[in-house]
Amino acid sequence: MYGKMLYNTSDGGTSMDTTLTKRLDLRVAQEEKDMIDQAAALTGSSTSDFVRRTLLAAARETIQAHSAVRLTMDGSRAFVAALKNPPAPNENLRALVREFGPDVGP
Repeated sequence: MYGKMLYNTSDGGTSMDTTLTKRLDLRVAQEEKDMIDQAAALTGSSTSDFVRRTLLAAARETIQAHSAVRLTMDGSRAFVAALKNPPAPNENLRALVREFGPDVGP
């Protein structure tokens, strides 16, 4: 089970570059284990590989969802307007420039 294993990459190919050496343990109810085993069998995977692939997909999706900024059309227009016509520096911005130097701010 440990060592280099074939896995699917995000571009649809496969790779043997990842060495699997770390363990991840979790407890589940018997009904959950049965369902996971059934899903793994239906995909032709071992339970461990099925769980690993499914968790990685969920992790990627979660990271992506929290990494991207999505704006409504109104929010997008307001953002572009602020970029095109930024407000004049206020005292808070001037204080940051005094504290951290000219690389912070206008």
